[in-house]
Amino acid sequence: MDNSTLDSVDNMGAPVRSGGFLGAAQPLQNGALSAGARLLAISLGKQFDVPSSVDSRNNVYRVQLGHFSSHSLAAALQQRLTNEAQQQSFITVAP
Repeated sequence: MDNSTLDSVDNMGAPVRSGGFLGAAQPLQNGALSAGARLLAISLGKQFDVPSSVDSRNNVYRVQLGHFSSHSLAAALQQRLTNEAQQQSFITVAP
C-alpha cells in the first residue's frame, strides 16, 4: 500500500498525498549528505577562521576543523562550537 491509493474524504488530519507512506520521511537524494557536510564545513571554517575538510567513509561524513598545535587550542574551538554554533564536537588526533 502506498499513498497513491489513499483518498481523504475531508480536510481533517494529515495529508495523504505526501511523498512517503502516510507522510513518512523519504530518503535523501544522492549526494545530499555529502553536499550538506561540505557546506557545513565551509560555513564553520569561515565562521571560526580555521581550515575545514570533510572525510567520508561508508556513507558517514565527518567535518573536521583546524589543525591545532596544542590540545588547549582545539579545546577553545570546541567550546566556541558549543556556545556560538550549537554544534557538538570531539577532539581527536589527526593521522
